[in-house]
Amino acid sequence: MCGRFREALPLDQENAQQRELLFGPASFFTLNTLNALSIDMRESGDYPGARDFQEDAYRRARSELGEEHPLTLRIARNLAVCRRRDGAYTEAAKLSEETLRRFVARYGPDHFDAMSSATNVSVDQRLAGDLESSRQLAEVTLRRFEQRLGENHAYTLLTKANLATTLRTLGALDQAQELEDDAASRLADGVGAQHVTTLTVAIGQANTAYARVDFERAHEIDQANLPLLAEVAGEEHPLTLSCMANLGLDLRGLGRGAEADELQRKATDGFARVVRADHPWLLAARQRRRIECDMAPMPL
Repeated sequence: MCGRFREALPLDQENAQQRELLFGPASFFTLNTLNALSIDMRESGDYPGARDFQEDAYRRARSELGEEHPLTLRIARNLAVCRRRDGAYTEAAKLSEETLRRFVARYGPDHFDAMSSATNVSVDQRLAGDLESSRQLAEVTLRRFEQRLGENHAYTLLTKANLATTLRTLGALDQAQELEDDAASRLADGVGAQHVTTLTVAIGQANTAYARVDFERAHEIDQANLPLLAEVAGEEHPLTLSCMANLGLDLRGLGRGAEADELQRKATDGFARVVRADHPWLLAARQRRRIECDMAPMPL
Protein backbone atom coordinates (compact mmCIF):
# COMPACT_ATOMS: atom_id res chain seq x y z
CA MET A 1 0.00 0.00 0.00
CA CYS A 2 3.05 2.25 0.41
CA GLY A 3 3.93 1.67 -3.24
CA ARG A 4 7.06 -0.33 -2.36
CA PHE A 5 6.28 -3.16 -4.76
CA ARG A 6 9.85 -4.28 -5.31
CA GLU A 7 10.10 -4.93 -1.56
CA ALA A 8 6.73 -6.66 -1.44
CA LEU A 9 7.64 -8.98 -4.34
CA PRO A 10 10.06 -11.39 -2.57
CA LEU A 11 7.76 -11.53 0.48
CA ASP A 12 4.82 -12.62 -1.64
CA GLN A 13 7.02 -15.05 -3.57
CA GLU A 14 8.02 -16.74 -0.31
CA ASN A 15 4.44 -16.72 0.95
CA ALA A 16 3.15 -18.22 -2.31
CA GLN A 17 5.72 -21.03 -2.15
CA GLN A 18 4.81 -21.85 1.45
CA ARG A 19 1.07 -21.78 0.78
CA GLU A 20 1.38 -23.97 -2.31
CA LEU A 21 3.43 -26.46 -0.27
CA LEU A 22 0.91 -26.48 2.58
CA PHE A 23 -2.42 -26.15 0.78
CA GLY A 24 -1.80 -27.04 -2.86
CA PRO A 25 -1.52 -25.01 -6.08
CA ALA A 26 -5.23 -24.21 -6.43
CA SER A 27 -6.35 -23.58 -2.85
CA PHE A 28 -8.05 -20.32 -1.88
CA PHE A 29 -5.03 -19.28 0.21
CA THR A 30 -2.53 -19.99 -2.56
CA LEU A 31 -4.60 -18.25 -5.24
CA ASN A 32 -5.10 -15.21 -3.02
CA THR A 33 -1.33 -14.85 -2.63
CA LEU A 34 -0.72 -15.44 -6.34
CA ASN A 35 -3.11 -12.57 -7.06
CA ALA A 36 -1.08 -10.32 -4.78
CA LEU A 37 2.16 -11.53 -6.34
CA SER A 38 1.03 -10.62 -9.86
CA ILE A 39 0.22 -7.10 -8.62
CA ASP A 40 3.76 -6.84 -7.25
CA MET A 41 5.15 -8.00 -10.60
CA ARG A 42 3.02 -5.57 -12.60
CA GLU A 43 3.59 -2.55 -10.41
CA SER A 44 7.31 -3.33 -10.32
CA GLY A 45 7.25 -2.87 -14.09
CA ASP A 46 7.09 -6.44 -15.44
CA TYR A 47 3.97 -6.01 -17.53
CA PRO A 48 4.40 -9.06 -19.80
CA GLY A 49 5.41 -11.35 -16.94
CA ALA A 50 2.59 -10.21 -14.69
CA ARG A 51 0.00 -10.81 -17.37
CA ASP A 52 1.27 -14.31 -18.20
CA PHE A 53 1.43 -15.14 -14.49
CA GLN A 54 -2.09 -13.87 -13.84
CA GLU A 55 -3.58 -15.66 -16.85
CA ASP A 56 -2.45 -18.91 -15.19
CA ALA A 57 -3.86 -17.89 -11.80
CA TYR A 58 -7.19 -17.05 -13.44
CA ARG A 59 -7.34 -20.47 -15.13
CA ARG A 60 -6.68 -22.16 -11.78
CA ALA A 61 -9.32 -20.08 -9.99
CA ARG A 62 -12.00 -20.72 -12.59
CA SER A 63 -11.30 -24.44 -12.51
CA GLU A 64 -11.11 -24.77 -8.71
CA LEU A 65 -13.54 -22.11 -7.44
CA GLY A 66 -15.81 -21.36 -10.38
CA GLU A 67 -16.35 -18.16 -12.38
CA GLU A 68 -18.67 -16.52 -9.82
CA HIS A 69 -16.54 -17.00 -6.71
CA PRO A 70 -15.49 -13.65 -5.18
CA LEU A 71 -11.78 -14.52 -5.34
CA THR A 72 -12.09 -15.57 -8.99
CA LEU A 73 -13.70 -12.20 -9.71
CA ARG A 74 -10.91 -10.34 -7.91
CA ILE A 75 -8.32 -12.31 -9.85
CA ALA A 76 -10.23 -11.47 -13.05
CA ARG A 77 -10.26 -7.77 -12.17
CA ASN A 78 -6.52 -7.82 -11.62
CA LEU A 79 -5.99 -9.79 -14.84
CA ALA A 80 -7.91 -7.13 -16.77
CA VAL A 81 -5.49 -4.50 -15.46
CA CYS A 82 -2.53 -6.76 -16.31
CA ARG A 83 -3.85 -7.14 -19.85
CA ARG A 84 -4.28 -3.39 -20.21
CA ARG A 85 -0.79 -2.62 -18.92
CA ASP A 86 0.54 -5.25 -21.33
CA GLY A 87 -1.15 -3.40 -24.19
CA ALA A 88 -4.03 -5.85 -24.80
CA TYR A 89 -6.72 -3.18 -24.60
CA THR A 90 -9.60 -5.09 -26.22
CA GLU A 91 -9.12 -8.21 -24.11
CA ALA A 92 -8.74 -6.07 -20.99
CA ALA A 93 -11.96 -4.16 -21.63
CA LYS A 94 -14.01 -7.28 -22.25
CA LEU A 95 -12.89 -8.89 -19.01
CA SER A 96 -13.18 -5.74 -16.89
CA GLU A 97 -16.73 -5.07 -18.09
CA GLU A 98 -17.78 -8.64 -17.36
CA THR A 99 -16.16 -8.49 -13.92
CA LEU A 100 -17.92 -5.22 -13.11
CA ARG A 101 -21.27 -6.71 -14.14
CA ARG A 102 -20.75 -9.71 -11.87
CA PHE A 103 -19.59 -7.67 -8.89
CA VAL A 104 -22.57 -5.31 -9.17
CA ALA A 105 -24.95 -8.26 -9.47
CA ARG A 106 -23.41 -9.89 -6.38
CA TYR A 107 -22.78 -6.91 -4.08
CA GLY A 108 -24.33 -3.80 -5.61
CA PRO A 109 -22.62 -0.75 -7.16
CA ASP A 110 -21.42 0.74 -3.85
CA HIS A 111 -19.29 -2.24 -2.82
CA PHE A 112 -15.53 -1.65 -2.89
CA ASP A 113 -14.94 -4.43 -5.43
CA ALA A 114 -17.57 -2.97 -7.74
CA MET A 115 -16.18 0.56 -7.41
CA SER A 116 -12.63 -0.61 -8.12
CA SER A 117 -13.87 -2.49 -11.17
CA ALA A 118 -15.75 0.60 -12.35
CA THR A 119 -12.56 2.65 -12.10
CA ASN A 120 -10.84 0.14 -14.36
CA VAL A 121 -13.72 0.03 -16.86
CA SER A 122 -13.63 3.82 -17.13
CA VAL A 123 -9.95 3.68 -18.12
CA ASP A 124 -10.68 0.95 -20.67
CA GLN A 125 -13.49 3.03 -22.16
CA ARG A 126 -11.15 6.00 -22.54
CA LEU A 127 -8.56 3.88 -24.31
CA ALA A 128 -11.28 2.52 -26.63
CA GLY A 129 -12.29 6.07 -27.53
CA ASP A 130 -15.66 5.98 -25.74
CA LEU A 131 -14.85 9.19 -23.92
CA GLU A 132 -18.34 10.22 -22.85
CA SER A 133 -19.04 6.83 -21.23
CA SER A 134 -15.63 6.98 -19.56
CA ARG A 135 -16.35 10.44 -18.17
CA GLN A 136 -19.82 9.52 -16.88
CA LEU A 137 -18.68 6.30 -15.21
CA ALA A 138 -15.64 7.98 -13.65
CA GLU A 139 -17.75 10.81 -12.24
CA VAL A 140 -20.27 8.42 -10.68
CA THR A 141 -17.48 6.22 -9.29
CA LEU A 142 -15.64 9.22 -7.87
CA ARG A 143 -18.75 10.26 -5.93
CA ARG A 144 -19.11 6.72 -4.59
CA PHE A 145 -15.49 6.63 -3.43
CA GLU A 146 -15.93 10.02 -1.76
CA GLN A 147 -18.98 8.75 0.10
CA ARG A 148 -17.45 5.41 1.12
CA LEU A 149 -13.77 6.24 1.74
CA GLY A 150 -13.70 10.04 1.96
CA GLU A 151 -12.30 12.83 -0.20
CA ASN A 152 -8.70 12.28 0.90
CA HIS A 153 -8.40 8.52 0.40
CA ALA A 154 -5.78 7.50 -2.15
CA TYR A 155 -8.31 5.51 -4.19
CA THR A 156 -10.68 8.45 -4.34
CA LEU A 157 -7.83 10.59 -5.57
CA LEU A 158 -6.48 8.18 -8.19
CA THR A 159 -10.04 7.86 -9.52
CA LYS A 160 -10.14 11.65 -9.70
CA ALA A 161 -6.83 11.68 -11.60
CA ASN A 162 -8.05 9.01 -14.02
CA LEU A 163 -11.13 11.17 -14.64
CA ALA A 164 -8.84 14.12 -15.33
CA THR A 165 -7.13 12.09 -18.06
CA THR A 166 -10.48 11.48 -19.74
CA LEU A 167 -11.35 15.16 -19.46
CA ARG A 168 -7.99 16.12 -20.94
CA THR A 169 -8.63 13.77 -23.85
CA LEU A 170 -12.01 15.46 -24.32
CA GLY A 171 -10.27 18.83 -24.42
CA ALA A 172 -11.64 20.04 -21.06
CA LEU A 173 -8.23 21.23 -19.92
CA ASP A 174 -9.39 23.58 -17.16
CA GLN A 175 -11.40 20.81 -15.48
CA ALA A 176 -8.59 18.31 -15.94
CA GLN A 177 -6.01 20.60 -14.35
CA GLU A 178 -8.29 21.46 -11.45
CA LEU A 179 -8.93 17.80 -10.65
CA GLU A 180 -5.37 16.56 -10.98
CA ASP A 181 -3.84 19.51 -9.12
CA ASP A 182 -6.25 18.82 -6.26
CA ALA A 183 -5.50 15.09 -6.37
CA ALA A 184 -1.74 15.73 -6.38
CA SER A 185 -1.94 18.08 -3.41
CA ARG A 186 -4.10 15.73 -1.34
CA LEU A 187 -1.95 12.72 -2.20
CA ALA A 188 1.21 14.55 -1.19
CA ASP A 189 -0.39 15.33 2.17
CA GLY A 190 -1.76 11.80 2.59
CA VAL A 191 0.59 9.16 1.18
CA GLY A 192 3.53 11.46 0.51
CA ALA A 193 5.05 13.46 -2.32
CA GLN A 194 7.22 10.51 -3.42
CA HIS A 195 4.55 7.80 -3.40
CA VAL A 196 4.31 6.23 -6.84
CA THR A 197 0.64 7.24 -7.12
CA THR A 198 1.53 10.89 -6.51
CA LEU A 199 4.31 10.66 -9.10
CA THR A 200 1.95 9.07 -11.64
CA VAL A 201 -0.52 11.92 -11.18
CA ALA A 202 2.35 14.31 -11.95
CA ILE A 203 2.74 12.64 -15.36
CA GLY A 204 -0.86 13.69 -16.03
CA GLN A 205 -0.24 17.22 -14.78
CA ALA A 206 2.60 17.59 -17.25
CA ASN A 207 0.41 16.23 -20.03
CA THR A 208 -2.21 18.88 -19.29
CA ALA A 209 0.41 21.61 -19.39
CA TYR A 210 1.70 20.23 -22.69
CA ALA A 211 -1.84 20.18 -24.10
CA ARG A 212 -2.02 23.88 -23.20
CA VAL A 213 1.20 24.39 -25.17
CA ASP A 214 2.77 25.44 -21.88
CA PHE A 215 6.04 23.66 -22.56
CA GLU A 216 7.81 25.43 -19.70
CA ARG A 217 5.43 24.07 -17.06
CA ALA A 218 5.35 20.62 -18.65
CA HIS A 219 9.16 20.57 -18.66
CA GLU A 220 9.33 21.75 -15.04
CA ILE A 221 7.00 18.98 -13.87
CA ASP A 222 8.55 16.17 -15.93
CA GLN A 223 12.13 17.17 -15.13
CA ALA A 224 11.41 17.12 -11.38
CA ASN A 225 9.42 13.88 -11.66
CA LEU A 226 11.88 11.79 -13.69
CA PRO A 227 14.60 11.28 -11.03
CA LEU A 228 11.94 10.57 -8.40
CA LEU A 229 10.33 7.87 -10.55
CA ALA A 230 13.76 6.41 -11.29
CA GLU A 231 14.44 6.19 -7.55
CA VAL A 232 11.02 4.95 -6.44
CA ALA A 233 9.97 2.73 -9.35
CA GLY A 234 13.26 2.01 -11.10
CA GLU A 235 15.17 3.44 -14.04
CA GLU A 236 13.61 1.04 -16.57
CA HIS A 237 10.10 0.97 -15.14
CA PRO A 238 7.53 1.80 -17.85
CA LEU A 239 6.33 4.77 -15.77
CA THR A 240 9.86 6.18 -15.63
CA LEU A 241 10.33 5.61 -19.35
CA SER A 242 6.98 7.28 -20.06
CA CYS A 243 8.05 10.35 -18.13
CA MET A 244 11.38 10.33 -19.99
CA ALA A 245 9.67 10.14 -23.40
CA ASN A 246 7.28 12.92 -22.43
CA LEU A 247 10.15 15.05 -21.16
CA GLY A 248 11.75 14.67 -24.57
CA LEU A 249 8.62 16.18 -26.11
CA ASP A 250 8.78 19.06 -23.63
CA LEU A 251 12.35 19.76 -24.71
CA ARG A 252 11.35 19.59 -28.35
CA GLY A 253 8.60 22.11 -27.68
CA LEU A 254 11.21 24.40 -26.12
CA GLY A 255 13.39 24.12 -29.20
CA ARG A 256 16.01 21.87 -27.62
CA GLY A 257 15.98 19.26 -30.36
CA ALA A 258 19.29 17.50 -29.68
CA GLU A 259 18.45 16.89 -26.03
CA ALA A 260 14.97 15.75 -27.04
CA ASP A 261 16.35 13.24 -29.54
CA GLU A 262 18.68 11.73 -26.92
CA LEU A 263 15.98 11.36 -24.27
CA GLN A 264 13.46 9.88 -26.67
CA ARG A 265 16.07 7.44 -27.98
CA LYS A 266 16.83 6.32 -24.42
CA ALA A 267 13.12 5.95 -23.65
CA THR A 268 12.44 3.96 -26.82
CA ASP A 269 15.40 1.66 -26.21
CA GLY A 270 14.26 1.15 -22.62
CA PHE A 271 10.71 0.33 -23.64
CA ALA A 272 11.99 -2.17 -26.20
CA ARG A 273 13.70 -4.07 -23.37
CA VAL A 274 10.74 -4.21 -20.94
CA VAL A 275 7.47 -4.33 -22.95
CA ARG A 276 6.23 -6.25 -25.96
CA ALA A 277 7.16 -5.00 -29.43
CA ASP A 278 3.62 -3.76 -30.16
CA HIS A 279 3.00 -2.06 -26.81
CA PRO A 280 1.16 1.27 -27.26
CA TRP A 281 3.61 3.16 -25.04
CA LEU A 282 6.59 1.97 -27.08
CA LEU A 283 4.81 2.96 -30.28
CA ALA A 284 3.92 6.36 -28.80
CA ALA A 285 7.56 6.98 -27.84
CA ARG A 286 8.68 6.11 -31.37
CA GLN A 287 6.01 8.31 -32.93
CA ARG A 288 6.68 11.24 -30.58
CA ARG A 289 3.25 11.20 -28.95
CA ARG A 290 2.46 11.86 -25.28
CA ILE A 291 2.03 8.80 -23.09
CA GLU A 292 -0.89 8.66 -20.67
CA CYS A 293 -0.52 6.46 -17.56
CA ASP A 294 -3.46 5.08 -15.58
CA MET A 295 -3.81 3.94 -11.97
CA ALA A 296 -5.75 0.99 -10.53
CA PRO A 297 -6.87 0.52 -6.91
CA MET A 298 -5.12 -2.26 -4.98
CA PRO A 299 -7.18 -4.78 -2.96
CA LEU A 300 -8.19 -3.56 0.50
